[in-house]
Amino acid sequence: MRAAFYESDVTPPLGGYMWGHYREKRAVEVHERLHAKALVVEDGGEVAAIVVIDSCAIPEGMREVVTERIFEYTGIPADKVCIASNHTHYGVPIHDSPEINCFADAAYRDVFYRVVADTVTLAYHRLAESDVQFGTSIASGIAFCRNAELEDGTFVTHPRYKKHVKRLLDTPDEELPVLLFERDGKPYGALVSFACHQCTVREEVMGYSGDYAAVLSARLKERYGADFVTLF
Repeated sequence: MRAAFYESDVTPPLGGYMWGHYREKRAVEVHERLHAKALVVEDGGEVAAIVVIDSCAIPEGMREVVTERIFEYTGIPADKVCIASNHTHYGVPIHDSPEINCFADAAYRDVFYRVVADTVTLAYHRLAESDVQFGTSIASGIAFCRNAELEDGTFVTHPRYKKHVKRLLDTPDEELPVLLFERDGKPYGALVSFACHQCTVREEVMGYSGDYAAVLSARLKERYGADFVTLF
């Protein structure tokens, strides 16, 4: 199997709306650089790609624009491309939600779409023979169940800041599955899937942040080198 990773810095200008706070909240600082990260794999002539962006949501119409450009440069068809956001609430301002007074940076969004597509293309150009390992572990004490019953019999979502919680309605999924990619015996990238809602930054923070995924990426770079890429 051949595989490759690539990551692009997509940190936007200051002043962008940070989506997901149900109020107007604009970035005046950069706490972590924001990224688009791609993994492309090829096996038996079949090529597929995953690209994950530091943003709260994928806006309508983005997939069509990005996959068309990917196909133009690589020949990878749209149905072999997965585009995902890791749902950081402090990510790239590309989503319009008038109901919560949040709007995209329209001028930046056009550039952003092209950079996301090109991240996949640049990974595609670096395809090389790779080994892949799959493993699971347990990540405890990080996530919690968001649904709870209060003592008065009402049910709420996100009970962390609410008093009189009678019980949580479920237990968190603590399983941590990882695909680790190696080349010549050296790890160079990973695909990590963990049931963690990316909303762990303090509410008073007023700057762009990759949230939990950015910290995870930084730690793995410390261990495996600056070129190690992590898709969360």
